[in-house]
Amino acid sequence: MKFTVEKTPIDLDTTQVENIFIEDFMPVANGNFVKVYLYAYKHKDSQSEFQLSNEILATNLNLDLIDVENAWNYWEQEGLVEKYINLDGTYDIKFLSLRSYYIKNISDQNKVPEKSPTDNLVRQMESKSIRAMFNEIDYYMRRTTTPTEKMEILSWISQYNMGPDMIAMAFEYCTEKKGKISVNYVRAVIISWYDKGLGTIEEIEEEIKKSDEKYVRKNKILRKLGLQYRMVSEPEIQLINSWYDQYGYGEDLIDQAIKRTAQIPKPSINYVNSILTKWRKMGIQTEKDIEEKDIKPSPTAKQTKNNFNNFEGQSQNYTEEELNQMAKTIRKRRRSK
Repeated sequence: MKFTVEKTPIDLDTTQVENIFIEDFMPVANGNFVKVYLYAYKHKDSQSEFQLSNEILATNLNLDLIDVENAWNYWEQEGLVEKYINLDGTYDIKFLSLRSYYIKNISDQNKVPEKSPTDNLVRQMESKSIRAMFNEIDYYMRRTTTPTEKMEILSWISQYNMGPDMIAMAFEYCTEKKGKISVNYVRAVIISWYDKGLGTIEEIEEEIKKSDEKYVRKNKILRKLGLQYRMVSEPEIQLINSWYDQYGYGEDLIDQAIKRTAQIPKPSINYVNSILTKWRKMGIQTEKDIEEKDIKPSPTAKQTKNNFNNFEGQSQNYTEEELNQMAKTIRKRRRSK
C-alpha cells in the first residue's frame, strides 16, 4: 500500500470528506477504523517521496498493526475501498466514491428483491465440513468471520475448485506461517494454487514443502490421526519433529505407529510418541525390526492362574440364566445390609 506525503513543519492544508461518510458511516464504525480511514484519506493524493504504510499508520495513530489490517477489511466490506494485492503479498488501497456508492444503493432499492444470499449461507452451514472449515478459519483469523466474508470464502470452493480442507489449510498457512491475517491475502494464495493446478491436499503440501517441510510434516500426521480439525500445541509440534530429526524415523515407521492408535478410543500425538520412543529404545529401525522385536502377546498364550481365572473357569459350569440369578441374589444381600 503506497501513500505519499510531503513532510512540512506545519500542514495548513484541508481535507474534504464527503458528508455521506460523516452522516452514514462514521457513527456506526469502530473509532479506530475511522481514524485509519481519515488519516490515510488525507494522504491519498500526495505526490511526495514519503511512503505511508500500514506500519506507519499504526505508529502514528498509536494502534496495533492488526487494528489497521482489520480497519481496511471493514471498509472494504462496507464498499468504501478496494484492495489491490501485490505479488509480494502487500496491497494498495483505492478509495471509492461515496456518491457512487449512494447512487448505486438507491438503484438497488428500486430493483425487484431477489433471494437473500443469507439464505444460501444458512443452507451451506448445515454441512459438517463447512462448519468445521469456518471454525478453523475463525480460530486462525482471531475473530468471527462476517457473513460477507463467509459468502466470499464459499465462492472459492466452486470458483477455484478448492475443498473446505484446502481452504482451511490456506488460512492456517497464511496466518500461522506468513503472519497475514487477511481474507484478501488468503484469496491471493488460493488463486496462486489454482493457477499452478494444485487440486489436492497432497499437491499443496508438496508445493509448501519446497519452503517449509516441518509445516507439511505436522499436517500429514494430524490428517492420518484424524486430528486435522484440532489445534496443536507447540510441545506437540516439537514431538512430531523429534520423530524425524532426533529419532531419524521415516514415514514408514511413523505410519506403523499411527496404525496402532486404531486400538484406542482417542488417538493422540502423545500415544504415537510413546510407541516410537519405545521402538527407539529397542533399537527398531525398520518395519522388519518391528515384527521381530516388538512381538505382541498371543491371545492364546497361557494365562497366570489367579482367583479371577478360577472364577472364570467355574462360571463356565453355569448357564447365563443361572449366573444372572446369582447376581440378583448377591445384590439383594448387599441392599439388606
